[in-house]
Amino acid sequence: MAQAELIWYTELMKSTDEDAFQVTIHRFLTEMDAAAQATGHLDQAQLYVPASVTTDGWVASQNAWISEVGLDLIECKLHGQKRVSATFDDFSKTHPADRSENGV
Repeated sequence: MAQAELIWYTELMKSTDEDAFQVTIHRFLTEMDAAAQATGHLDQAQLYVPASVTTDGWVASQNAWISEVGLDLIECKLHGQKRVSATFDDFSKTHPADRSENGV
């Protein structure tokens, strides 16, 4: 549940490695600094620092956020559920003898 604001930021990336995420995150933070300072939401000496970041679980993205901002991350519940479901489905397909009577 959002307590303050929700900011979506998108940018076309030619790579999804940690370095590319770090460059993108740095650009986002720089743009947020400039916008917040220009509108008076932050003093000129202040920098924008998000209170939290929700990610899809991509390790490169998570590492980039940690190294760029150093905050705790929240993993998107939907992405986590999809990964667990896929894992159970894959396990069930590769180990059919391990299924219980109720289909799990």
